[in-house]
Amino acid sequence: MKSEKRLLDPGIYRVYGPIKLTVVDGSIFHFGRWVSSTETIIVPADETTSFYIEKPVNINITYHTSNQLISSSEKEEPILEWRKKANEIISKGYRLVIVLGETDSGKSSFTGFLANYAFQNGFQVNIIDSDVGQNDIGYPGCISSVKLTKTISWLRELHYERLYFVGSITPSENIDSVILGIKYLIEKIRKENSSSIIIINTDGWIEGIEARKYKTKLVMSITPDAIVVMTGRGKSSYLYKYFKNMIPCYLLSTPTIRKIKHRSRRKLRREISYIDIFLNGKKQAVNIDKTPIVGSLLFSGSLVSREVIEFFNKNYGIRILHMEINDNTCIIVLKNPIEVKIIKRYVNEIKSFLNVNKVVVLCIKDIQGIIVGLLGEKFEHLGIGIIQKIDFQKKILHFISSATRENLCIKGIILGNIKIERDGSETKSTTILRYI
Repeated sequence: MKSEKRLLDPGIYRVYGPIKLTVVDGSIFHFGRWVSSTETIIVPADETTSFYIEKPVNINITYHTSNQLISSSEKEEPILEWRKKANEIISKGYRLVIVLGETDSGKSSFTGFLANYAFQNGFQVNIIDSDVGQNDIGYPGCISSVKLTKTISWLRELHYERLYFVGSITPSENIDSVILGIKYLIEKIRKENSSSIIIINTDGWIEGIEARKYKTKLVMSITPDAIVVMTGRGKSSYLYKYFKNMIPCYLLSTPTIRKIKHRSRRKLRREISYIDIFLNGKKQAVNIDKTPIVGSLLFSGSLVSREVIEFFNKNYGIRILHMEINDNTCIIVLKNPIEVKIIKRYVNEIKSFLNVNKVVVLCIKDIQGIIVGLLGEKFEHLGIGIIQKIDFQKKILHFISSATRENLCIKGIILGNIKIERDGSETKSTTILRYI
């Protein structure tokens, strides 16, 4: 890394991370806030940002290569347009603002920009991050919120205060849960401070009829005071057309030069979050009888007798760890995948013997590594956990939890469909879990 002092003339500049800028004298308008003497801007690797200078400024800069800081223009970097619209939004008294747009259109950037602008102008600000696939504030598979206590250089500086567990990294699989989660957090924030400005960052799923129905349902459910639609490549322009005659809408330009976050990079960011739970989480255990898996058939039915289980074990050459009947469905948990293949040959025999309509066969490995939501009293979402093991005889579920506070009172568990290996790598959970 190189460090040097520079004098920057008035104008708009583009910055490629990783880079660190410290203002020596003067001020810089960056990310919706004025950065003055001795204050610092940090741009992480793989991030691009811009700033605006009205009068000459001296800065200290730490960087890799000289072309990480270059002159730009308002055509390429719409920072002045964003400032104008941010000022209009807060001047008109809008207290609930939702930011919509396609992937990599600048939704997260404008969310942080508007939050900084409002905060520096004396408002209390809360951010809700509802992008379950790329959550900047909390964990993937969750909707998170945080109250701003200082201005920031990017959203990932923040750490969630509240969350709502969805259990999926794609909103298409859990549309209702995403909408419920946003409404849940809005209610919590407003109960604490009814005058706070709430800014909702959303996911980039906007193409196709199902995405259109989802975004329409989302907007109609939360009834925001204002909508911001990021232009992107034009794929989300229909959102502006949908709502502009019903709710104040702002169509904002997207920077013309930006780094695209490919799926592999997004997946890596999620996996870093999971590793954080393994490294810093707390090992916990709950009794399944006292702490049910809500919304699931698992551990809520009638146990099959030991005699019947031994009969199946002996005849099929397997070892059943758990067997129960619930809603005309028999759930069988086995020790290894080979046993699963064996018993599937005899599903019809088992259905007839037990007089059930369906048999769901799981390997214990299908359950280990599943991300779960932790519920407290009155359905409070306490955090998330990763299942480690299950003691079927003692009915104890062991997991590592992101919720590390003492005397945590867990009243219920929600199964997600994200599965995490011990090294933090993310795999799709077995589809069979959808049937339990």
